[in-house]
Amino acid sequence: MTEKILPGVLNVANLIADLVLGDVNEHLPLARIPRQGNVLGLGTTTNSDNGETVFIYHPEADSTEVYKCCAHDGGTVPIQPDDGNDNFPFVCFTDNQSGQGIRVDLDAIAPPPGGRLTDWIKAGIDQLDLSEAPVYGLRVKTRWQSLVITVASKLCMAQSRRNDVSDAQPAQSIYDSLQHYYLGPSNQTTPEKMNYLGDSLEWSCCGFYDTEPHLGRITVPEADAHLHIHGITPSTGLGGHLHYEHPNSALIEISELWIHPIHQINYLSSDIAVCDVSYQSGVVKFLVKNQGELDVSDLSIDIVLDNKYSSRKYVRLPWLSAQSAQAFSINLEVSAGEHHLVIIADPNSNIIEPKSTQHNNRFEITISEPN
Repeated sequence: MTEKILPGVLNVANLIADLVLGDVNEHLPLARIPRQGNVLGLGTTTNSDNGETVFIYHPEADSTEVYKCCAHDGGTVPIQPDDGNDNFPFVCFTDNQSGQGIRVDLDAIAPPPGGRLTDWIKAGIDQLDLSEAPVYGLRVKTRWQSLVITVASKLCMAQSRRNDVSDAQPAQSIYDSLQHYYLGPSNQTTPEKMNYLGDSLEWSCCGFYDTEPHLGRITVPEADAHLHIHGITPSTGLGGHLHYEHPNSALIEISELWIHPIHQINYLSSDIAVCDVSYQSGVVKFLVKNQGELDVSDLSIDIVLDNKYSSRKYVRLPWLSAQSAQAFSINLEVSAGEHHLVIIADPNSNIIEPKSTQHNNRFEITISEPN
């Protein structure tokens, strides 16, 4: 299933806020992300592990390639559909932005005090005569004196309030728990608790500048940081999240900056529904559908008779793809007379769904068993 993505839309599958609150059970496969043309994006992949992703545009082929950056060594692996690394618990991506970006005249910008990457990008946005956008997509070529990158290995945070992240406040030190790598001249001392990756200090970067970072669309792991950006070396051998605010990161210059104003944001989600429930002769049959855009994993389903939860039936569905359904047939011990039967998909609210679609997770019915 490949969705048609309208121009100017940033598609967000889950929020970074969701990711740092715990392992998410919703996934978007790479096959459902368009990669023809210049597609901007970033995210994290998982089947058994996370890893930052970098979207690289190849103008000669007019296509975008996605790389996974690995936590164990800072290396990269190109991702292909169905290769075991292509399920994204968090990912945001645009439509084809070919011809939509605006190149910033860097010579016309006075160097910001301190020369921080964020300040350069904010100055570039301010330079352009643009209507204000909630998010700006970025492609940047940078050169560093030294650089710290981080790569997520596994973000296992508190699982509370999974369906209500509007007021969630992820820890400001979230990056402290990630694997850090240091790049710089070989004659410099590597900071404590960091692995040295060499002197590859030219990085091609892709990311987003979010005007409202507290919303958790892209930038929430670091409080009040508008910029979230991933990068890769020219050889594509090393990659990760650029920890540009780290005291051991020192930017020399930006050689190229493209800005893509994004005016619409489309939130992708799952939508679990229980339907087609019937009962006859001690057997209840029903269908569980995923009517949303994201695949779900580890979906639990409770079958409860007469509100007796201690004796409920329970089934677990390891995976339910978007726009697919699974039929169930469950044997019940039912005494004669009328009974109340309820079937609940995701009874513990582990699946992140919009509140507007959660009502169909539950189906109640009165059944009768003859004498």
